[in-house]
Amino acid sequence: MLASIPTPVLGQTLRDNGIPVDDATAAGLVALLSPAATMVGGFSEGELALLNTTSQTFDPLGSNTAVDIDPLGATTTNTFEVGYNGIFDNRVLLAVDAYYTNKADFVGPLRAESPFVLVPTLSADLLGGLTQAITDNAILKGQLDLLGLPPSAVAGLIVQLAGSGLPDDQTPVAVVEAMENAVAPGNTPEAFLSYRNFGTVDYLGADVSVQVLATDEISLFANMSVVSDDFFDASELGEEAESGLNLSLNAPRFKFKVGGRYAKRNSVSVGFSARFTDGFPILSGPYVGDLPSYFLVDISAGYDFGAVVPGLRLDAGVQNVADDRHREFIGSPEIGRVGMARLTYSFQ
Repeated sequence: MLASIPTPVLGQTLRDNGIPVDDATAAGLVALLSPAATMVGGFSEGELALLNTTSQTFDPLGSNTAVDIDPLGATTTNTFEVGYNGIFDNRVLLAVDAYYTNKADFVGPLRAESPFVLVPTLSADLLGGLTQAITDNAILKGQLDLLGLPPSAVAGLIVQLAGSGLPDDQTPVAVVEAMENAVAPGNTPEAFLSYRNFGTVDYLGADVSVQVLATDEISLFANMSVVSDDFFDASELGEEAESGLNLSLNAPRFKFKVGGRYAKRNSVSVGFSARFTDGFPILSGPYVGDLPSYFLVDISAGYDFGAVVPGLRLDAGVQNVADDRHREFIGSPEIGRVGMARLTYSFQ
């Protein structure tokens, strides 16, 4: 590092720090501090950690031994469902479904599986190692004694000059790779990303829908879906908390839709609906985040030209009338007001 600093700049830096040396003496000290002349040791063993792509931090592996990843297996899903469908007074249609789901060995989100090497005590180790290495170099120590500089002061100055260039406790110094993926000297190693099977979850859910035929022209409807949970952390999955493994159903715990329609044969029809989707967390590959709730209103209208041209019909509709700009999945574009028109002809 010192060799990369121009000699005049280094000499001035030393003088600014109270070390009275000229540029030539500064260059001589740098030569004596080179790795060939002064071997620095005493560094702590690195710690293995995995990159947590959610928090963008490194989670300790808990062991300095890399662990093989088993091949992906099949996810097993067992669902038990009961339901009811009925018609009351030829006007009310009701459907109710309830279910229990057990899911095991599901495929988790894409994770960085290559262990990184962290050395949290690198700065302190470098200070101690440099002090000892300078002390052991008789020629260098003699030169410093003439300048009245103890080895610890010089070591401290070198660490200070390194400054932010030294890795902190969250900056890796190396990455562990399989021998088959070893890179040639001078090339940048690559982190390995992979999916894995893990965990078992249980959850309950229900779907309810009702349609009311108020008259021959007017109908009303409502439907609702609910699940008992939409996010499972490591403890719920039966995994160690340090694993950082989480599962999201990538679907809302609760949503509903209500609406109505008026339709007269061979004439006009109008309709409306309102729908609410509860916010939910998303963990799907690189798409990670919390999706906010949204409430939308849609309207539609149409005309059946059957009395004039049998089979001809015109329909138009506007979704999200209030132009509530929202996303329906992390990574998807925002959706605002959408209008559509359709002209259809059905052959008789």
